[in-house]
Amino acid sequence: MSDINLFGIGQYGKSHNVTSQRRLNCYLEPQPGDDRAKVAVYGTPGLDLFTSFGDTTIRGLYQRTDYLYAVHRGTFYEINNAGVKTAKGTIGTTQGKVYMADNGSQLMLTDGSAGYIYTFEAISPVAISSITHVGTTATVTTAADHNLFSSVITVAGAVPAAYNGTFHIDYISPTQFSYTMLSDPGVNASVVGAYTVPQFSQIIDPDYPNLGYVSWMDGYFIGPKVDTQRFYVSGINDGFNWDALDFSSAESNPDILLATPTDNSTLHLMGSVSTEFWTNTGETDFPFARISGGATEWGCAAVNSVVKYDNTLAFLAKNRMGEVIVAKFNGYSPQRISTPELEHIINNYAAVADASAFSYMLGGHPMLQINFPTGNASWIYDGLSGAWSQVQGYNIGRHRAEIGVNYLDKIMVTDFENGNLYRLNPNTYADNGDPITFEIISRHVNQGNVRMIVDELQLYMETGVGLATGQGNNPQIMLSVSKDGGHTYGPEQWVDIGEIGNYLTRAVWRRQGQAYDFVFKFRITDPVKRVIFGASIKARPGRS
Repeated sequence: MSDINLFGIGQYGKSHNVTSQRRLNCYLEPQPGDDRAKVAVYGTPGLDLFTSFGDTTIRGLYQRTDYLYAVHRGTFYEINNAGVKTAKGTIGTTQGKVYMADNGSQLMLTDGSAGYIYTFEAISPVAISSITHVGTTATVTTAADHNLFSSVITVAGAVPAAYNGTFHIDYISPTQFSYTMLSDPGVNASVVGAYTVPQFSQIIDPDYPNLGYVSWMDGYFIGPKVDTQRFYVSGINDGFNWDALDFSSAESNPDILLATPTDNSTLHLMGSVSTEFWTNTGETDFPFARISGGATEWGCAAVNSVVKYDNTLAFLAKNRMGEVIVAKFNGYSPQRISTPELEHIINNYAAVADASAFSYMLGGHPMLQINFPTGNASWIYDGLSGAWSQVQGYNIGRHRAEIGVNYLDKIMVTDFENGNLYRLNPNTYADNGDPITFEIISRHVNQGNVRMIVDELQLYMETGVGLATGQGNNPQIMLSVSKDGGHTYGPEQWVDIGEIGNYLTRAVWRRQGQAYDFVFKFRITDPVKRVIFGASIKARPGRS
């Protein structure tokens, strides 16, 4: 028998005769040249349930220090490391994506209709000593340090009543702040009443634009106004404060501005077929300016596909030529990371604008997962091997994960069709109890234009991985063989891969017949560890 390299980075897309290779719920890991195998195949992580919001999906997920923040239907939640959910406020919509960004003290949310601020540290109000006025500007003096630098407060119980209501405050000193009333009260407050500081509140500044996305850079919240080329910036370190004149426009192309992600101190203004690059110049009138020569005629095909990946940004890219690719920025230039075969697949989906993505590290592999809801498919790109693989849930076309964040060094992901929140776990071999189908299809194996007889095929893999009880106590691997170039396959042939501790078990199939060209498909459905690191074949010339 001689060793044979069965597995490469190819991916079937256009023609089985070119390549039939496919990886489902697995990824490749190149090995050092002096080791046993050139490449190892590992199963992708499973899903452990962390907490659940019920039947409907999570609209937005964000991580900050020791907490997760999520929007489910119309409620904003804080989640601790035990999965305990605490409602912190409500927003005005119940459907659609919610975007979030923070400046260290404030978390800003936008749902495309309104903006909201959550202040991480709750502030307790202190007693009011006096409230005076000049016209409609009220000045509050407090008996102690109020600790308010930017906030919305609600004043109640003051006389005259014009002092009462909900207002955005402006800091004056540690014991003074001001706000603008709706009308002139005429006199200073004879009864000062009290104020409360909501930890979560809607942005009430009348100059707040309707942002369809939000990011943060250098002290400013930044976002595009819906259906325009304009992007706006907040007051410095103040998501409550907006000025109608603090905007600029992406003008290298007339496409609508879709997203404003930031990365490596650069603001990316992403339209549908173009991207501009801006930087903070420190100017007092408007802090950002376009970088000279910083524009590319590649835009964003799906807003939710834009994600930080491997020290840059990755996204589903499109230009005026029409088709989409998967790319990551290399400086100011998009670098294609999808293959022609994958591009053939995704450009045949009925729509790609609903695509979403997230990224994570897996044992040194920078992974990018892109989901295509309309195409009912999910793909992962492994930046270490350069290979694309498909990931899929049980009895569904796509993978369950939709939004992903790094939380306490664990990857947390939402479910695309319900309110479950999972941990992505490389040591779990099921998706919240559902089986994960591991499947890999080999290269074409042939001897030119000569028939070959395969007397024996051995797959080198980690065996003895059976479970103590239940499904997987006697795990199996299935082989199907194609003799027509990968177009069709014969019946599955099952062999043992070892009950628990049976490490000397061998996965061997004999008498596979003859053909001009062989393609081998291997499949595992038992919830056990999956590791393949090579193959050998015993073959001889067949009848011509």
